Amino acid sequence: MPLTTFIEFQGLQGTQAGRPQYAAVWSLNLLLRMLDESLTRTLADGPTDHRFIKDLSDRFAANPSPVFDQPILLGVCGPIEFLPNGLQPRFGAIRMDPTNQIAVLDGLHRVAALSRAEIPAKGLAGLSVPVIITPVGSPAEIAERRAAITHPVKVETRKRIDLRLKRAIDREIARDSIERSPFLKRAIDRSTSRSLRADRLFRFTGFARACRPLLADPLAPTAQPAAELLAAWWQYLGDLLPPWRRFAAKLITAPELRERTVLGHYSILAGLALLGERLLFESPNDWKGRAAPLADLDWQSDNPRWQESLVVEGRKANGNESTQAALQWMLAACVRSESGHSKAAP
Repeated sequence: MPLTTFIEFQGLQGTQAGRPQYAAVWSLNLLLRMLDESLTRTLADGPTDHRFIKDLSDRFAANPSPVFDQPILLGVCGPIEFLPNGLQPRFGAIRMDPTNQIAVLDGLHRVAALSRAEIPAKGLAGLSVPVIITPVGSPAEIAERRAAITHPVKVETRKRIDLRLKRAIDREIARDSIERSPFLKRAIDRSTSRSLRADRLFRFTGFARACRPLLADPLAPTAQPAAELLAAWWQYLGDLLPPWRRFAAKLITAPELRERTVLGHYSILAGLALLGERLLFESPNDWKGRAAPLADLDWQSDNPRWQESLVVEGRKANGNESTQAALQWMLAACVRSESGHSKAAP
């Protein structure tokens, strides 16, 4: 999305571990102004090293220039646009939305110390600081990235951190996909309450967890296409499946849909996500045609198909076995259609 209002400065563009990175030089006043809200929140939430603040403020008073002899690593959550110079493609203008959330990933103590030391503005005038800017997918990722950078960890622990980062990014993509799909806006409860609202089909946490297969490489190389991909898949199903279509049109309530059909069941949601992963990977140009037979399946709760797989002794079952049973049933319908057999439900 083009930026209508923005902050612009010159810098270099590069990549690290497949992520875009930008290097620039900011005035210290600009840095502190951009980080004011973030620093206030961070310092309020964590312990303050007053000895470090006094030491740094004393060193600054004696000789300010070496205070920032190393770059500050910033995490930026929000739109960033790079406009390359025609002669030097890696050098150009960097534009950021002024509402972006910016936080220090590495170098927090140095910046926080200056903020707490209350050095007069005239003492900061003319002082510049090198910054490295790395885009982050969500506010939650900022804390994860900062912890991964500032605390030495074992390989196993770092792998767990990387997994948490990946899932934080996945959640942000899933949240973005909801904004792009009228059906998902109607179906997904995005509140933080533990109880599911009566007018929604699924909690956001369950929806984001179910979507993980759809966000695995090579289907989702970047966040923007991935969000569009998720929205396209679920919106297509919302328009295709009769019970979901009736729910979106407010002809049936969420409790009624869950009682009468299995399309309010997490195992079905997860199975549809796994089906989407397969169809989108195998048939990127014809996945809608391959998924079309799903409209003719019998999604009613009393369908004998669901007994002992999703409905056991009158109660809906959860777990991987239920998800796999649903997936195999849906795959079979798609394969029969491709083979020229009837699309009717088994």
